[in-house]
Amino acid sequence: RIQQAASTMLPSLTIMDGIIGGILSLPGVSDCAGYENDTNVTDANGIPGHGISLVVDGGDAQQIATLIANKKTMGSPTYGTTTETVIDRAGNSRTINFFRPSNTNIYVKITLTALRGYTNEIGASLAQSVSDYISSITIGDIIYTTRLYKYATLSADVGGLTYDLTKIEIGMSPDSLSDDNITLPFNAKPVCTTSNITVSAS
Repeated sequence: RIQQAASTMLPSLTIMDGIIGGILSLPGVSDCAGYENDTNVTDANGIPGHGISLVVDGGDAQQIATLIANKKTMGSPTYGTTTETVIDRAGNSRTINFFRPSNTNIYVKITLTALRGYTNEIGASLAQSVSDYISSITIGDIIYTTRLYKYATLSADVGGLTYDLTKIEIGMSPDSLSDDNITLPFNAKPVCTTSNITVSAS
C-alpha cells in the first residue's frame, strides 16, 4: 500500500504531494503526513507563515531531510523538532526540520451482552481486532468511534454470533472515555495495545 501511494503521488501536481510521495518511497518509512501554511502568520500547529511541516515515521533522517530540501519551494521554512543539515550542490548548508510522530495512547471500553458460546478468548480476539485497526490509523487522522463497531464484530466462525455489542467508548485517558470521535494532534500517531482495551461482558 505504501509503495502504491508513493508511486501515485510522485508525479502529482502539487509540491507537497511530491514530497510526501518521495518520502514514502524511502527505505524504512512507514507513514508520512505533510502540512503547509500558506498564510503570512504562524498557524495553530506552530508552522510559520509560508512554511511546511512533515511528520515521518521511520526512515533515515538525513535521507528524509535531503529529499525535503531538494523538493520544497525555495525560501519556505521547515518546521519540526528533528533537525538535519543538508549540503546543496553549490556547497551551501541548509537546515531542514521535520517531526517524528509522537505516540498517543488510545483507550477503549467495549460493552457487550454475552450470548450462548461466548468466552473470554472471544473477547480477547475482538479486542485484538480493534487494537490492530486503531494502530493502523495514520498520523494526524481522526478516530471515528462508529467505525470501531466493524472491527469489534468478529465473523461467525470466530465467535461473532456469541455476543451483542451495546456500546464502544474511546479516549486518550482511561478515566475519560466517551463515544466522541478523537482528532489526533497533527504530529501524533495512535497507539492502542490490547492492554488499553477493556471488554465488559454482561
